Amino acid sequence: MEILIADSGATKTDWAIVENGKPVFIKGAGLHPAYLSEDEIKEEINRTVGSQNPSFVRFFGAGCFQGDGRKRIRRALESQFGKVVSEIDDDLTGAAKGLLSKQNGIICALGTGSACGRYQNGKITNRSASLGFAIGDEGSAAHMGKLILKRYFRNQFRSDTTDIVKESLNSSDYSELMEKIYSGSSPAKKLGEIAGLILKDDLTTDLKDLVQESIASFFTEQFSALNPQQDEKVVFTGSISKSHSDIILQIFKEYGYSNTEIGGSVIEGLSIHFGGVK
Repeated sequence: MEILIADSGATKTDWAIVENGKPVFIKGAGLHPAYLSEDEIKEEINRTVGSQNPSFVRFFGAGCFQGDGRKRIRRALESQFGKVVSEIDDDLTGAAKGLLSKQNGIICALGTGSACGRYQNGKITNRSASLGFAIGDEGSAAHMGKLILKRYFRNQFRSDTTDIVKESLNSSDYSELMEKIYSGSSPAKKLGEIAGLILKDDLTTDLKDLVQESIASFFTEQFSALNPQQDEKVVFTGSISKSHSDIILQIFKEYGYSNTEIGGSVIEGLSIHFGGVK
């Protein structure tokens, strides 16, 4: 029996094909239904895993919490695999099942966007209102990208940081960047890409302060809304969590949360959870 599992975000999708407890992992493009047409979603599914013949499909993706996004993903999957699609849910639920499995705790996802939720008895029972990049998504790559551009174009950075940002943006001027962000099909992804280009290697004081500010905003605006207990298990996942783990763990330790960790691979965890991989 073949099981097909997906962990999909705005930027990338990790697929696992599990047969007889043995997984094969495939990487593909992000399948966020807010950023792609249904035909584009179908094309990407066909390109990456179209040759598979699964008995079950379990898909966890950004933009699939509820509503039309989830329906579009289901239609795209069923057009490829028929009625074997058995579970479609959001990426936060997937991260919780992959990293917490049968444990209770709080899952925090910091990638292109951000969200967190309390996971109890196999379900997300309470979640933050992430509100997307335009209003919220504190602690995410998109949020950090916004802060970078704001401070760069308003001349709020020191000279060393200004030089790094200027070089990373490859001489893109104000009008060009604003056009790409406000007229583009996926502004959150663009902001996240900007953050990824700049927030790497050894951070300047300005950039380290910016990351700390964004993570602290995530704590006060989203994490605290769950009314967490300081002894609860907290697991982080996502590109920002991996890139800035030291800052995240230090901030949460200062707030009194010591049972906190950066999780491993979500797709590997989902393969164990659903596919019987040992």
